[in-house]
Amino acid sequence: MFRNPLLLYSIFNLLIPQLEAVTQLKVKMEVFTGIYVVEKDDAAYTRQRDAVMQAIKTYGADHIVGITVGNEFMLK
Repeated sequence: MFRNPLLLYSIFNLLIPQLEAVTQLKVKMEVFTGIYVVEKDDAAYTRQRDAVMQAIKTYGADHIVGITVGNEFMLK
């Protein structure tokens, strides 16, 4: 287990560059990423889910220690 956490609240174009940097720099870092829910926009969830899956296929899941799905919208 690594001890330098990085929390991404949404993966919009952040997860892949972060994993690329962690890989290239050989940094021991944990990444917690999130899939943000957009009201009345199921395509937004699908895009984000697919981006997380692509990142895992490309970089593996060694540095991803958590994925949150949802936000305060879901509490309404």
